[in-house]
Amino acid sequence: MGSMNGTRLESALESFRDELEAGLAEVEAELEQLDKRRVELVGLIAQAKAALGIDATLPTAAERPTDRLTLHDALALVLRDRGNAWLSARELADGVNERGLYVKRDGRAVEVNQIHARVKNYPHLFEKNGSQIRLRPTEVPT
Repeated sequence: MGSMNGTRLESALESFRDELEAGLAEVEAELEQLDKRRVELVGLIAQAKAALGIDATLPTAAERPTDRLTLHDALALVLRDRGNAWLSARELADGVNERGLYVKRDGRAVEVNQIHARVKNYPHLFEKNGSQIRLRPTEVPT
């Protein structure tokens, strides 16, 4: 009788698998959109603070680890704010550093070599034309 209950449970779990997978996919997609919107809002806040002469740097990771942008999100934010124009790694690093969007774990500013490495590691997000970088068209909101 014990194995019959196990089989019944397996059957019940399997019947809900499709619904669980669909629900999980919906929630993950919603979270991804919220993350993108959060990046946009953090950028707007930084711009407003800079315009008001308020220190626009973000807290360090030690102060607020859950609020820290990833470098690729910071790069995407800079590119979107500049109309997704082709930018050099130097221009991207300067844009991220000027707004305090990302700092290395040791607190130092982003370096150009990090920009190149991140762009290379995220080919689905970024495209390169020689030394120029921009978001792939699918990553730019319309």
